[in-house]
Amino acid sequence: MKGLLAGVAVDIQHVGSTAVPSIHAKPILDVVVGVRKLEDILAYKAVLEQSGVVFRGEDVKGQLLFVMGDFEKDVRTQHIHV
Repeated sequence: MKGLLAGVAVDIQHVGSTAVPSIHAKPILDVVVGVRKLEDILAYKAVLEQSGVVFRGEDVKGQLLFVMGDFEKDVRTQHIHV
């Protein structure tokens, strides 16, 4: 992810239950990508999609959601919150 978003990401962090050692967690990695301006990430949509990352829109006010997974089996493996 860092390589794909090098021009826009100011910080990338693994968050959520899978980031906490020794606890039972859902099998989905949550990643937060910090950007200076939210709209800056939209220029990277095509690059992300070419890498299997799907844009899901604004799931929370002021936050964009991208997801990865096996969509033929309806399985998400990663949530990328921007």
